[in-house]
Amino acid sequence: MGEYLTIIWDAETPAAAEISWDNCMLVVQGDEASLSESTVYACTADDWSTQLVNAGFATSDQAYESASIFFSASPTPGCTLFVLALVSGAIQTYTDSPLIYVSDYIYETPVKPPLQFYGTQEVKYFPDAENTGYWTNKQDGSVGMGFTVVNDEMSNWAGRLNFLNGLSGNVIDDPPRTGSKITCSFNIGQATADITETIETYSINMMAPSYQNTATKACYTSGDSNAYFGDMKTDIGRFINAIAGKNCILFYALPGGSAPGSSGCSLGEKWEDMKNLIGQREDVALLKAKPSALNHDMAAGYMGMTASTHPHTTMSFAVPHMGITEEESLINRTFWNGGQIASPMQRRELSGSPYLISHGFTLGTGYSSRINYVRCKYIISQSLVNGLWALLAERSVRMSYVGMQLVKNKIAGIFKTLQDQGILDGLEYIRIPVENDLKANNAAGQAARAARTIPSIEIGFYWYSSLEKITITGIRNEA
Repeated sequence: MGEYLTIIWDAETPAAAEISWDNCMLVVQGDEASLSESTVYACTADDWSTQLVNAGFATSDQAYESASIFFSASPTPGCTLFVLALVSGAIQTYTDSPLIYVSDYIYETPVKPPLQFYGTQEVKYFPDAENTGYWTNKQDGSVGMGFTVVNDEMSNWAGRLNFLNGLSGNVIDDPPRTGSKITCSFNIGQATADITETIETYSINMMAPSYQNTATKACYTSGDSNAYFGDMKTDIGRFINAIAGKNCILFYALPGGSAPGSSGCSLGEKWEDMKNLIGQREDVALLKAKPSALNHDMAAGYMGMTASTHPHTTMSFAVPHMGITEEESLINRTFWNGGQIASPMQRRELSGSPYLISHGFTLGTGYSSRINYVRCKYIISQSLVNGLWALLAERSVRMSYVGMQLVKNKIAGIFKTLQDQGILDGLEYIRIPVENDLKANNAAGQAARAARTIPSIEIGFYWYSSLEKITITGIRNEA
């Protein structure tokens, strides 16, 4: 898996997060219920209908129908379904958002700006622990030390800033000096901010925008009630930016009327353009099905089907619980499958001629192309973060050989639990290179003790007989 995690616990982290790894979220149009502001509903299989109706949604609204198709999976998903009802609002301003040091003059904000980003205004650098004075830095370098924004693969700001080494002005220390602090201010679109914050607040692990499976469909977050296939590039860009860096899989359904290589609308956009936009993202799963009689929300059904399946069980040829009345043509289905886009097909040789999802794939490569593999990886990552936060919250771990044994024992316990749950197949090794340096009190051990940081932990474990590795790049316990 080769994941890289940085776990930092300090006085601003009040408690360890609760371990949860199957929280799902539907993003719906709040205007349907005449809501005045964006609202989140925590729904279960027992109360989702009552909650949505009481909130003002009609049973004919897309939000209601999407939640219904999600919970129609068999067995019924036992997870919480968070329904985020978006209402268009003003630009949201983030002032003095904290920046966390990454490496080599690069800092990152925990608030991940999505597609509707309107520029970094300024950065403040507090050089000492008193935080009584600060230096202001502008992006263009007109004030203080200039910096550049670090973009993702779609040329959108990924939440990182690079303070180029060697520029004149108020130099930002690398690594940061003890007690220093750095913040930035920026603006993003209100609706997209709601998506990002909801994912982080409720530890969302699977998400789907609530759409009908028609040739034309609404892009609810853009406010366009008649958005066509071409607008999906903007639409899906907004969502995949919102999930960036989080343990979350996005389920997205292509419009029912689209076909491989053909224009989806008058804008002339093709499905290949969106595939190129997404790339080989292991956190994005696409579904293509012909419209059902009721125009069922295919992405919601696909997500519900995933949530009702154990993450270590393959999704291949799973039975879709959604209103499918016609399968894709053989040639189209071949194209979709070739692009790792799941599409239902009817197995007439089986009793009842059921429809089956051809495979449970994301757009990743190798093992990372499988939804169940990605879910297991995210569960391991989330469990490690939460478990080690809990350990550091006890403030009993010292930068010593004994302290490293506490960390190793905690990790071993986390992996034993995951193995008992069937998430992974076994633990092979836990390596903390600095533990022997601390025991010997040599230069490397003294440096680690002074920095109060465990610089690297490697964990080897088995998943389907394959030896995988996960790396934790740094753990710091700030007392």
